[in-house]
Amino acid sequence: MNSVEIIKQLEIAKNLFTFESKAHSDYTKYSVSGLTNLRKSVKELDKTKLFQNQIDRLKNSSWFSGFEDQLNISSTENSQITQFIDFIRTASQGINEYINLKSETNEEFVLNIYLPNQYTFSDFESLSKDLKKAIELPALDVGGSSRIISAEPGSIWLIVAFTTSAAISIIGKIIRIATKANIEIQKGKIFANYAKSLKLSNEMNQTILEAQKKLIDEIIEKEIEEAKKDIDTSNDITKVGRLKLAVTTISELLRKEIKFLPSPKMGAEIVENFPDEEKSSLLEKEIIKLISPNQTEEDK
Repeated sequence: MNSVEIIKQLEIAKNLFTFESKAHSDYTKYSVSGLTNLRKSVKELDKTKLFQNQIDRLKNSSWFSGFEDQLNISSTENSQITQFIDFIRTASQGINEYINLKSETNEEFVLNIYLPNQYTFSDFESLSKDLKKAIELPALDVGGSSRIISAEPGSIWLIVAFTTSAAISIIGKIIRIATKANIEIQKGKIFANYAKSLKLSNEMNQTILEAQKKLIDEIIEKEIEEAKKDIDTSNDITKVGRLKLAVTTISELLRKEIKFLPSPKMGAEIVENFPDEEKSSLLEKEIIKLISPNQTEEDK
């Protein structure tokens, strides 16, 4: 779905919001109306493939599968709905701003970073430290540099421009390695849950976990061996260490649902260094579906 289509779906969804609620005397229940339009709005937003976690939570709510426009729902469900509507209105504004900015910028090598929630200044302070490790230092190691060209409070987009193709290419490879590592981590959870269902001994469970961790480490090492060729032919240990740190940091940011999307304006030879976002998302969703039935609070 292109930018114009996304904006169209967001506008349709926002115009459908007619949700109203009134608390009962004990505030444990709310009388609500506008659920018919809310269901339609959620379905429109689902077409954009954005906000999937929030949308999936609403679709799993008891009111969503019904047909009534008016119902009594719990205070938790009422809060979930009102927070979702506020979020969509704010997010829609951020997406509009991003698309307008993208059409205006003349930067050639651009990375778009999607933040799933509104970020405060303190959140940005923490994020900036991670991005320094994950983006700025690796870019410098290949003779390039990066700079933020858009980062406004309340926006869900952070836009970073790179000075050279080598700089953004190495970042793409780091993101690709981190994505592979996260998929292996998800697979590891499946094995761990399966082992629990078999009621294996603690020693056997620990052996499975250690084997999975070793596999992840080996995958990362193999990928980094290939990626570090772009950094330094002298096999600089410090630079390789920074590369590994960048992969670990990006992995953590990806697990927080932060997305890294290369500008489609760039050539295929650069974009191919990045993971296929659509394929990765589909694979991770399928893996999560397998994990979910047996997932406990300890596993999350």
